[in-house]
Parts: sequence; C-alpha cells; structure tokens
Amino acid sequence: MSLPADVLTFDLVLEVPADHTGEKLATRYTLISSTELIHLASDARLVPETTRHELAATAGPKTVTLPHPAGTGIVDAHGADVTDWRYEVIEHRKRNGVWAPVGGTRIVQPLPGVTEVRLAALPIEEKPLDEHRVTPADRAISVRDDAERYASAAAGSAASAGDSALSTSRDASAAIDAASSAAGSRDGAQDAERGAERARVDAEKARDLSATAKTDAQTARDTAVAKASDAGSFAGNAAGSASDAASAASSANTARDDASTHASGAARAATNAATSASAAGTSASDAASDRGRAETAKADAESARAGAQDAKSAAETARDLALAGQFNGTLISSAGVDFNTLTTPGVYRFATAAAAASANAPVPNAGILTVVSVNGVMHQRFDTVSTNGVVTYVRSGNAPLRAWRAITNQRIANTAGAPGAEVFIFDDVNARELGLVPFHGELGTADLNAVTLTGAYAQQTAGAATLARNYPIASGGGVLEVVRLGGSSGGRVLQRYTVQNGVAGAIMRGIYERRMWDGAWGPWYFIATQRVDQTAGRAIYTWDDLNNREQLIYGDTGWRNITALLVNGWLPNSASSLFIRRVSSQVFLRIVGIKNDGANTSSDAFLDTAAIPGFRGAGSQNWHAVATGSASNPAILVREQAGALSVANRAQTPSGGLFATLTWPTDETWPTTLPGTANGAIPV
Repeated sequence: MSLPADVLTFDLVLEVPADHTGEKLATRYTLISSTELIHLASDARLVPETTRHELAATAGPKTVTLPHPAGTGIVDAHGADVTDWRYEVIEHRKRNGVWAPVGGTRIVQPLPGVTEVRLAALPIEEKPLDEHRVTPADRAISVRDDAERYASAAAGSAASAGDSALSTSRDASAAIDAASSAAGSRDGAQDAERGAERARVDAEKARDLSATAKTDAQTARDTAVAKASDAGSFAGNAAGSASDAASAASSANTARDDASTHASGAARAATNAATSASAAGTSASDAASDRGRAETAKADAESARAGAQDAKSAAETARDLALAGQFNGTLISSAGVDFNTLTTPGVYRFATAAAAASANAPVPNAGILTVVSVNGVMHQRFDTVSTNGVVTYVRSGNAPLRAWRAITNQRIANTAGAPGAEVFIFDDVNARELGLVPFHGELGTADLNAVTLTGAYAQQTAGAATLARNYPIASGGGVLEVVRLGGSSGGRVLQRYTVQNGVAGAIMRGIYERRMWDGAWGPWYFIATQRVDQTAGRAIYTWDDLNNREQLIYGDTGWRNITALLVNGWLPNSASSLFIRRVSSQVFLRIVGIKNDGANTSSDAFLDTAAIPGFRGAGSQNWHAVATGSASNPAILVREQAGALSVANRAQTPSGGLFATLTWPTDETWPTTLPGTANGAIPV
C-alpha cells in the first residue's frame, strides 16, 4: 500500500538467505508491528499489525517501505501518539513442501536518519515476542485449543439451526393439519394462517442460525488450517516430522471444508424453509413441502457439527505429532556434518557412524546434540550414549565456538565395615572410573588398626593420639592418609601419618608409614625429610626421630683462603699460601709455602684456632709430621695445642718455607660463618 507523502519512511530489504549447506530455500517473512499505526491527518491505517512476504528460492531482494519509528503524526487505535515503535520479523523456510520456522526473531528499529535496513544484517533474538514466545509443544496445544473452541462454536450454532429447523417443521405440519380441517370453516382457515406465520418466523430464525453456523464453521476451517499448518511447521522444526504434521493439517483442512459445505447446505435449506413457510398462508401443501426442507436443514446442520468434530480430532493429531517430534530430534545421516555449522536451535541425533564422519565433534561416539542461543551466544551440548555411561561435552561462543569441555558423571559407593564413602569420577579418555580421595573428618578416639577405608582423616586432639590406639608417636596430632588395595575393607592397606601438632620439633619433619598385609599390620617406619643449608658452604641434614633433632649427613665448605690469618710474624711465599676446607667431619689444611722471618717471627704458632670455629680438632693435641726437603732437618712436627697451630721448632723451618697437606677429624657443629675467602666452587 502507498503511504501518505508526509509520513517519514524507511526501506526494509528482504532477501533469500542460504542455509548451512549453501542451499537457498523459499522464505516467508512475517512482519509484526509492535502497535497499530494510524495516520492522524487522514485517519488511514498505515500498516497492518501482521503482514507476510513470501520469496521464491530464486527471487531477488524485495524492498518493503514502512513508516519510520522516528516519524511524527502517528497514533494508535486509541488515538494516543505513537513514537519509537518497532517491528519484529519471523522467518520461515520451505523444505519438502512444509514451512518451518528458523527460530527466534529479528528486531527492526532503525535509528533516526537511517533510510534503509537490510534484514540479513540484523541479529536473531533468542526469545520471540507476543504470541511467538512459546515452545513448539505450547504452539501445538494452542492449535488444539483454538480448533476445539471454533469447532465447538460451529457445532453449537449448527445444532441450534437444526433445532430451529425442527421447530419450523412442526409448525408447518400444524399448518397443514389446520388447513386440512378448514374445509369450510373460516376459523380453521385463520388457524392455518396463524400456523403458517409461526412457521415463517421460525424458518427465518433457522435461516439466521444456519448462517451463523456457516460463518463459525468457516472460521473454524480457516483457523484450524492456518494453525494446523503452523503446528506442522513447528513440528518439522522440532522433530523432523514435517510430513506427518502436514498430513494431519491436510486432514484438518478436509474436515473444515466438509463442515463448511454442510453448514452452507444448512443455510440454503433453512432459507428455503423460510420461503416455503411464508407461502403457507396461501397454500397448505407448500407448508408440507417446507417441513421436508426444514428436516433436511436439520440433517445438514448435524452433518456440519460432525465435520467440526473431525476438524478437532485432526488438530489434536497435529499436536501429538508436534510433541512427539520435539523430543525425537533431527537424525543426522551417516555422511556426517560439521558441528560448527549446526547453529539453528534444536535437537540433533547422531549414530556412531555419523559422529565419526562429522567434523569438530567432541568424540566419535553416538549421542544427542542440543543447540541453543542465549543472548546471541551459541551454546552446544553433546551427550554421548554408550554402555560406559553418559559423558556430556559442552562449548559456547561465536565464530568460532570454543573448545569442547567434558563434564563427567560421578559415582559414590558406600563401603561396608567403615564410615563414609568412596567417590569415583568417569575418565572419558580411557573409558574407566577414577577414584577420588575423600576427606572423612575427625578420627576422634578411633583405633588406627580399624581405619582401612581409602581417604584422608584428621586428628586435631594431640592427647587422643596414643600408642595404645596404634599411632606411630604419642601425643602427635596430624593427618592420616589411607590407601586400600582391592575391594575388601581388610587385606592390603597402606597408612601414612604426618605429625602437625603436639610434639615439639617433630612437626612436618617426615612421615610415618606402615602396611597391612593379609590382615596383619606391620610396624611403623619413619621416612625423614631432608634440609639443605647453604648459609656456610653446603650442609645437608636429615631428621633423627629417635633423638628428636637434625643429623648432619653431608657438608662441604669448599676451599677457603686463610693466608690473611697468619700470626706472630709468619710470612707467606705468596698471597695464596694457606687454605682450609671441611668435608662432613673431616678438616683439610693445605700449606703452600709459609716461613718464619727470623727475629721478626716471635712464636712457633702460625695460626690461632679461635679464628676457625667449626674446623678445630676433636682432641687436646694433634701432631702432624711435615717433610721439609732439607737434608739436615728432613721433617718438622706441626701440632694443634693451646688454641693454636704451631711447629715444634720454628728454627728448623726451611728457608724456602713449609709445604704440606694436613687432615684431622672434628666433632664441632657445622660453622655458621666461614673464615677467609672462597677459593673455587663447591663441587656438585
């Protein structure tokens, strides 16, 4: 329709889109205005509330000119100004002769200044508005209810027409009887005239009611056909049962046509009865004929009612087909499909072969794919179907969809003979169950010999941990871990206990472990932790649980240059003449040329041991023979005594200096600081 010149308009361009396979199908666009639009100046209705535009599969773009929501001078049916309205467009595609909705709606509401909108560029909204905000099942039920309502109205009107026609028949018969008895009687003739008048009035009522029956039956037929067609469309989209729903709709169409035919016959018969009854005043024989026509009208009205009942049954069949198809889903062929292209909301069924042949499937297994769109974001869910149980995969997103995530099922099994339960989760990669470690809570006063169920337990009361209850250490609160091998509560069990409170110094220094084998518990064994300290060289300690202390098991200070610690006038041959090193409990002293300076050397002692804590010998005296290389004095003694390292007689020191490597044991604790400076690195 053309719009008045002063109406602001825009062009809506409709096109035939291609589906996910690239095929173009005939497309029907249903345009719904959010309100009735009336031109105030001319009182002309601008756009019907609902219009349809059908495009053949080969059709080019179609332009529809519509009032612009930014326009003025537009009112609704109540005369109220309307601004900023919008249009909704619902898309159907025709496949195998059946119209099926694409799903969702597109909202058309151009901004001021926009003169053209291409529908294909607009997003599909998830939730349709108004009467379209229903599921396929609800739509089918609505079809049934509407069909019942219109069919019942048609049947009721037809029945009323039949009753009135029957009354016409009775009055016409009375007119005949009166006329027969009026052979020479004026009164009898008058009775016949009055009877004929009543027949005429009743026949006119029958005519009017039959006309109403015709109208109602026609409405029932049109409504049932349209709604049964919609039900078939929705059923086709929901379940792939479009052909069955179409057949049901065709049955409904036929039934409605029958109802219309019978109601029309009733109307014609009633009209004839009225005409004949009007003539009964002049001819009693005509009244008798009218009675026959009235009876025919009654029979036709009854037939119309039966046809309406058939239409109701057909609508219910269409509803049942729609409901059944909604849950069956669309069966994907064995050729497979790309999961990324399945973006139309619905349910899709895959056999194993179809899933294996499909691209971007989470697994090559039989299953059911559910596709929904939430706020424009696509969501896919794939439920596998196998003897291993149900595993669900989900993903979402737009162009492209994100990676699949598995949501596995869990099983909780109660175990006899022990508190709590074990928890299992299904491993979809290896098709097996994996056990999870549950936390069973507080041990309280339980005997550890009786705790054999896999899981973790806590003992927060140190006093409850006693040797009598088979704890590895008394008064040691902590955590118990239990691993049971096999299905029975006894047999083979591993227990680990970690002390966390109650025993000074023992907290987290190691774990206690024991095993039950064939029902007999073994002793607790302590598995100590180690500590590495590199504050002074490198020292490694393990925990001694019997003495509740650390035990040095290895240490190395590396070589230390202590030439600067020479005392009493002793001189080095160079800046690097005296070195010391400790490895575990053994000390090494390397002398690389030190000598006395005659009168300037005041003592036989060349090193104070107070300067080397952690390196001193274990006894009160340690003697070492050192070769001098001199023929007259081939050896000289070096001793540790009175807090110093000394030679026995400095006068015997060769002029070239002393050269030697000395070693002795030490029982001192590991030093916290090291003397001198590092000479090289500690070997690894």
